[in-house]
Amino acid sequence: MLAPDFLHPLLRRQLDQYFSGNDPFPPGWEPFLRAVNEAYIQADLNREGVAQSLTRPAQELATASQRAAYTLQQNLRETMLVNRVLAAVSTMRNVNAVLQRIMVEIAEALALPQGGIGILNDAQDRLTIVAAHQPPGKPSALGMLIPVEYNLATQRVLYERKPFAIADARQDEQLGFVRQVMLARGVTSMLLVPLVVRDRVIGTLGLDSYVPHEFTPAEISLVQNVATAVGQALDNAQLYGDLEQERAYLLLANHIGRSLAAQMSFNGVWEAALMLAPRLDAEFGYVLVLENDEPISFKSNFPLRADWDDAQRLDLAKRLLAQGVEQWALQTRETAVVFDTHSDPRWYVCPSPAKPRFNSSSRPGCRSFPPM
Repeated sequence: MLAPDFLHPLLRRQLDQYFSGNDPFPPGWEPFLRAVNEAYIQADLNREGVAQSLTRPAQELATASQRAAYTLQQNLRETMLVNRVLAAVSTMRNVNAVLQRIMVEIAEALALPQGGIGILNDAQDRLTIVAAHQPPGKPSALGMLIPVEYNLATQRVLYERKPFAIADARQDEQLGFVRQVMLARGVTSMLLVPLVVRDRVIGTLGLDSYVPHEFTPAEISLVQNVATAVGQALDNAQLYGDLEQERAYLLLANHIGRSLAAQMSFNGVWEAALMLAPRLDAEFGYVLVLENDEPISFKSNFPLRADWDDAQRLDLAKRLLAQGVEQWALQTRETAVVFDTHSDPRWYVCPSPAKPRFNSSSRPGCRSFPPM
């Protein structure tokens, strides 16, 4: 018999098994067939509901499993990072190398391009950047001075001992003067956390992003844990002493740079450079200027014969370039350090009639000759 078009496929097949021929169903059967057909349709819906109810717990279980796996992965990443920080501290004796390594580790872990560690001065009114990480080609912030006054963001970190995330450093007035510095360095978002040593805040650890970045609680927690590890490392008396010395050197370098930049002539630069010798615990110093590998000026504050003219001074400079430590420094483009002028073969002793150009050459000491 010909089944009506509205029948459920399963009901149609079953009717075809029991009835044959092409005659239509009697008209009186249609209400009955519609009722049976509705039952088949409802059964389908019930099966789908049961399947969904059975699938939902499995989906929820899978989601929970994924969340647990992600949390485990985050914890593992954090643990491994902190372990690398502690390993760096335990194997390195140079505090600057330690802090530089830490900045690289934390920046790479969070896929952030830039960061730095700032240490407070004794007056606690400014930070000196003693370690910095940035992409190749970007200027380093090493030695930069960050004022605390009118810098509400840094004040909050230092005084409240809490991390502070800034989503848009370009607009945040809490940065004060530092906002202009951040703009010049292309910083859009930043995170600051306190560095604590012996229950005293000594500085900050900061991370920067060149694009808008919302720091998540997990990221902030990770940086806090690293900062805690850094604080524990600096609790070592020797490392902390080295850090103070490193800060002093960077302050001196900053002062030297500003002193030289303020000069308006070559003579002014030479005089300013020679006046800095005592600041470096050096008795004497000199400035030797070359052009096409030939000396064109030689200025010094160590005693030469008073009757020497410029030509005789340049002759001495040529001898230094041909035989002395200066020759080695220029050839290697490295800073030459002489710990004992008696035993180092690179040391050139000025012959008579010039007086000894280094009165202190008889005592063992350290001499450095950085090529320019």
